[in-house]
Amino acid sequence: AAQNGISIRYQLLDYIYTAIYQQNQTGLPSLNPLFFNYPNDANTYPIDLQFVYGEGILVSPVTEENATRVDFYLPDDIFYDFKTGEPVRGEGAYRSAEVELTEILVHYRGGIVYPLRIESANTTTALRTKGFNIVIATGLDGTAKGSLYLDDGVSLKQNAVSEIDFEYKDGTLSMTGSFDYDAGVNVEAITVLGATSKPDGVEADFDEVNQKLVLHVDVPLTKKASVKIF
Repeated sequence: AAQNGISIRYQLLDYIYTAIYQQNQTGLPSLNPLFFNYPNDANTYPIDLQFVYGEGILVSPVTEENATRVDFYLPDDIFYDFKTGEPVRGEGAYRSAEVELTEILVHYRGGIVYPLRIESANTTTALRTKGFNIVIATGLDGTAKGSLYLDDGVSLKQNAVSEIDFEYKDGTLSMTGSFDYDAGVNVEAITVLGATSKPDGVEADFDEVNQKLVLHVDVPLTKKASVKIF
């Protein structure tokens, strides 16, 4: 479980770093209970074992020794399995899932763009050499937004930073913002969760069962960009 948790954490480290930066700038917590995102759902108020990293990484941990199933609550929204990308339609009710002893149940919340590294690493230094996989977890309306904060990850005083905004709408991913810091890596993949087809004329892997589309790209993180997917 620790190995899986560390692997997920490193892949998500830039997403978490961005959430912590936003916490510093706005005061909004980077780690929240479910009711923070769903204040109108009274069922979320007593839930104290599930939590959300940033805007949308929902963690439903196993808290009982040797348990092979976990009960977890999903509000009325669309979610995606972190490992497979399979869409899971929340209905404001509890669900039950089988879990391995080494597994941690994690879901993407729909409507958010998640900047992940293309693969995990054993150190933050090694991680900074990995390219990005921009994961688009489409919301119920088919759109998604997200952000990415980049700096050198070492200096207390930064000479240059990038604050990148992502928006997915009408089948196009747009990147805007400030691009003063060059991380030395590019976006190597764009993953669309909730995809129902593979676009023509595009190099991509399409998992029809899990509705996951992975495009292989080479997009720099040093300037505005727009990628037409559908």
